[in-house]
Amino acid sequence: MLDDNNKVQKIKMQANGILLSLMLLISSQSLCQTDLRGIWNGRITTDNHEAGADYMISIEEHKDGIVSGKALLYKPNLFAYAYGVQQFFGTIEKGTITINDIQIIDGRLPTSQYYLCFKLSKLQYKQSDGQESLSGNWTSETPNCLPGKISLTRLDEQNTAGVPEYVLKAIKRYGTEPGFRKTTLSKPLVVDVSNKILKLELKDYLKEDNDTVSIFFNRQPLFNKVNIKKKAHTFIILLNSDLAVNELIMYANNLGTIPPNTSNLVISDGRKTHNLLIESTLQKSVAIYLKYNPR
Repeated sequence: MLDDNNKVQKIKMQANGILLSLMLLISSQSLCQTDLRGIWNGRITTDNHEAGADYMISIEEHKDGIVSGKALLYKPNLFAYAYGVQQFFGTIEKGTITINDIQIIDGRLPTSQYYLCFKLSKLQYKQSDGQESLSGNWTSETPNCLPGKISLTRLDEQNTAGVPEYVLKAIKRYGTEPGFRKTTLSKPLVVDVSNKILKLELKDYLKEDNDTVSIFFNRQPLFNKVNIKKKAHTFIILLNSDLAVNELIMYANNLGTIPPNTSNLVISDGRKTHNLLIESTLQKSVAIYLKYNPR
C-alpha cells in the first residue's frame, strides 16, 4: 500500500512538473509574440525605504528576443522639471525581460548630489482585464544604489493624464528609433556566441576606398577612426557577463570614396565564426548584439 502511495505521489509530481513546463513555455511564446514597443509608465522603488520615483520606459526595438530603448526617471512632486534619461537594451528569455541601462543620454538633475543608477531589471509581462503591465525587481552595481522594484503599465498615448508634458517630450526627444551620437541605429544584428572571449577581425569588404569607422563596445569607445583596409585589424574583447547582451556599434566617420561605408567583420568564439557585412552611413550606425549562450 505504501509503494502504491509513493507511485501515485511520484506520478502527481511528474504531472505537476510537466504542467509547469507547459505553462512556462506558453508564457514565453506569448511574450515573444507580443509587440512590446511603446511607452510604459509607473513607479520605481527601493527596498525597505519609502523613497520612490515615477519611472517610464520607451521600448523602441523588439525583435528576435532583443529589446532596446530609453528609460526616464522623474519626480514631479519634489523636483519640478527634473529628470534623467538612460539608454537600455536587453533580452527576452523564458518569459522574463532582462534589461540593462548602458548610457546616460539626457538629464536635468536638481543638484550634483543626485545621480542615476545603472540598473539590471528583470520584469515579467502580464495582461489582465485588457491592461498590460511589466513588473519585477532591479539591482545595480552603482555605489549606494540599493535594489528595489519596478511596476509599469502600457501608456495609452491618447490619454496621458497625470504624465507631465516635459516628461513625454524628454522621452521622445531622440525619436522613436534607437539612437547613437546623432545617428539612428540599424535593426540589431544578433549574434549568439559560446565564449566570453571573442576574436574580431575587421577589413574592407571589396575595395579599399578610405572608409573610416569608430567602434564602441557597450557604448564605450573601443577604437577611434580605424582606417578599413584589405589587411584585417584583429582585436580581442571580453564580454561583460553582468549584461543581458553586449553591444558593438560601428560608427561611420566618413563614407570613403565609394558610399556607403562598408566593411567585413568576422567574429570568432573558438567554436563558430560569424561573417558580417557592415554598411553604415553618416545618418545610420550599425548595432551588433552579442548574446552569450554557453554550451
